[in-house]
Amino acid sequence: MSIWAWIILSSEDTDGECASQASGLLELLVDMIILLYMRSLRLLSIVLFLVICGPLLLVCWWKNRPKPTEDPVALKQNLAKVTLS
Repeated sequence: MSIWAWIILSSEDTDGECASQASGLLELLVDMIILLYMRSLRLLSIVLFLVICGPLLLVCWWKNRPKPTEDPVALKQNLAKVTLS
């Protein structure tokens, strides 16, 4: 999509309005490349965070996970079955 926009913006300008008000072609190309790299760096930083910190977060969660407060077998003994006739 960025390349498509670059092609449209760098096409022939018949009345000269775009050339007088727009930046140079080289500046436009540099801006497109910077935007593409920023997008890929954001994704790369998320992936690197998950790869580096993910196992540590899983270990911390496993060691500090909430323990059940009651034994399910002992809890079942406290329940009473009630029937209506």
